[in-house]
Amino acid sequence: MVSSHASVAPPVRTDLVRAHDRVWARLSRPGTWLTGAERVAAMDEARKARSSCELCRRRKAALSPFAITDAHAPRGTLSADEIDVVHRIASDPGRLSRQWFDSLDVEPERYVELLSVTAHTVGIDSFHRGLGLAARRLPTAQPGEPSREPLRAPLDRDLAWVPVRRMRGVPNVAKSISLVPAELRMLVAVAPAEYVAPERLLDLEADPGRTISRQQMELVAGRVSAQNQCFY
Repeated sequence: MVSSHASVAPPVRTDLVRAHDRVWARLSRPGTWLTGAERVAAMDEARKARSSCELCRRRKAALSPFAITDAHAPRGTLSADEIDVVHRIASDPGRLSRQWFDSLDVEPERYVELLSVTAHTVGIDSFHRGLGLAARRLPTAQPGEPSREPLRAPLDRDLAWVPVRRMRGVPNVAKSISLVPAELRMLVAVAPAEYVAPERLLDLEADPGRTISRQQMELVAGRVSAQNQCFY
């Protein structure tokens, strides 16, 4: 694999490279409920889930992932349940179940932050792999304590497995991480480069300045979601 965006043809857009640089750096810093060390540990576990985890491989091959009763062992700063969250989201998200979620000894806020860190890691790694680029080196965890930013907003406890903020005009896929506002802000910040600006989301005639049209983007997105068994 090559190691630089500059070696890719056609060239990668500068705004996309910069957006991924910012996300990668942000993932190394203390979040709202996870330390920097815990966030980087989650990034590492997300990679292991997709590349070298024998348990994830056997679960993926099983008719039901819950037929495999083995469990991940706790490592470093993450509990066994937190590692399970990362591995299942990274390797087999289409077969998660509410029963599994309810069995976890993980606070909803930590679950949402683990989900966000995992999704960004898998997304950026998949982007690199698709371009034939070497994976980014994991960042160095930054010191400090989580902010534990309180959420002072009305919550809907029936829309999803976790409580979500009541927000008008916001897609449910974004609401799903709204319990941790900092993670929602990170998603909104990277969206214009990876997809489309949030305020243009519902405008299918909007020109995002891409080589393909917005309608073609949605066609590709729908096909990829189907291939990945995205139940959303």
